[in-house]
Amino acid sequence: MKTLSLLPFLFFAFQLSAQETDPKKIEETSVFEEIQLFPNPTSEIIFIKNGEMIDSYQIFDFQGRIVQTGINNAQIISLIDMPIGYYFIEMKIGAETKRVKIQKY
Repeated sequence: MKTLSLLPFLFFAFQLSAQETDPKKIEETSVFEEIQLFPNPTSEIIFIKNGEMIDSYQIFDFQGRIVQTGINNAQIISLIDMPIGYYFIEMKIGAETKRVKIQKY
């Protein structure tokens, strides 16, 4: 009889261990989680604040054309020569890429 009373406890413990190893529950961390672009919108310069330096970036207009690129530890991006409008900045760190919408006014 005493062994039967342990069954609910064992079942509960099994459920907890299954939740811990469930691949759907494991959250992947990205190097881009801490990246902040500011000020956005901007009139001249975008600053990139993050834990890691980005390897490269590309800025696209809304037609998908590359209007600016940069490499090696970019932290400040000048938009002074670009026309007013909306753009996408695509940043790369290692094998990961992130695209963010920015506005120049």
